[in-house]
Amino acid sequence: MPKRLAVGPIPQDTDVAILQKQGVQAVLSLCQEMEPAIPLALKTQFTWQGCWLPDSHYTEPMTAEHLVRAVAIVREQITAGRPTYVHCLAGQERSPTVCLAYLCRYERLNLFEALAWLKQIHRRTRPTDNQIQAIQAFLALEQR
Repeated sequence: MPKRLAVGPIPQDTDVAILQKQGVQAVLSLCQEMEPAIPLALKTQFTWQGCWLPDSHYTEPMTAEHLVRAVAIVREQITAGRPTYVHCLAGQERSPTVCLAYLCRYERLNLFEALAWLKQIHRRTRPTDNQIQAIQAFLALEQR
């Protein structure tokens, strides 16, 4: 969502100023510590949080429970008025999946409309079938 939620790959040192110029105040990293190093400036110049999620290269699949934690962080930051950048390593699977789950739950978008929209504004968006199923299971938790 413009001015509130941004998605992409792990930022480099040179991206910090760009994120600040765009008004980003919070960063959610979905990367594990063994993935490429996160620039120190992300942790010191933004409200930074980490919430590891598996991608398609891990044996453990992403689940609705993973999304509950990550989406709660996004919701907390946005509700506090902090525009939030959600990133994973490549910005293709995990970060778009979390943003899709957020958009469906809190912006009340239909999953496939949200996916089409996100692909238009972030062409690298490529959630796997398992990740789409995790979003569907996450959304079903709300209906119980």
